[in-house]
Amino acid sequence: NGDPRALTTGVLGDAARGAVPARPLEDRSLSAYVHAFAAMVSGPDLAHHTVLFGDDPDAEFSALAQGRMPDDPTLYICAQDRGVGPVTGPERFEIIMNGAPTDTHRPNDEEIARCQTLVFGRLARFGLRFSPTPGPGTLTTPARFNGLFPASQGSLYGQSPHGLTAGLKRPTARTALTGLYLCGGGAHPGAGVPMATLSARHAAEAICTDLAFTLTSPGTDTRGGISTGSATTAPAPCPSSGS
Repeated sequence: NGDPRALTTGVLGDAARGAVPARPLEDRSLSAYVHAFAAMVSGPDLAHHTVLFGDDPDAEFSALAQGRMPDDPTLYICAQDRGVGPVTGPERFEIIMNGAPTDTHRPNDEEIARCQTLVFGRLARFGLRFSPTPGPGTLTTPARFNGLFPASQGSLYGQSPHGLTAGLKRPTARTALTGLYLCGGGAHPGAGVPMATLSARHAAEAICTDLAFTLTSPGTDTRGGISTGSATTAPAPCPSSGS
């Protein structure tokens, strides 16, 4: 239950390198800069899910393709306490900005400061302000995701989901290594809680099926037995008995 690229890059040992095909795994999905915090908020009323689009999506994704932080990003805001009852006091928020995959394991202070300024400056343009202002400790960067999930390059969705058949190219539950099964967002059918849950179901079914075919009981002699008559020697039923 991790990024399958950890297998092909040898993180889990040389014996596991050939467990899944390496080529599709090298085309990585996006990473993200994620703020998670609790605060009071003022400004426009937020729904549970709110998306603030950048002015030029082509410029945003061009920057990401070049491994750079976009200057005019799209921001996703999850106001986690909205729609579940009255909101009193600080609310829980998650703010996600797309990021490029990276091999770096530690974010630098300049990157963190720029992200803070970019995200909360853009939110202020929409009239959204948070108190207290979330600090750098609330931010998880692509480099941090890469450190948390070895060999992932910080990609949140495993290999790239681009293309009509991309989902079919994801590793399945069974691998070429006997006894090794995959589940999670990096395996088929894809990322996201519902998909990862379905992936776990596929893995569980594969394990149960394989165990049913491989587990055998040693042959034993049965002492005694049950005597049953044959079709030719058994007594005929008595008509008066009704049997």
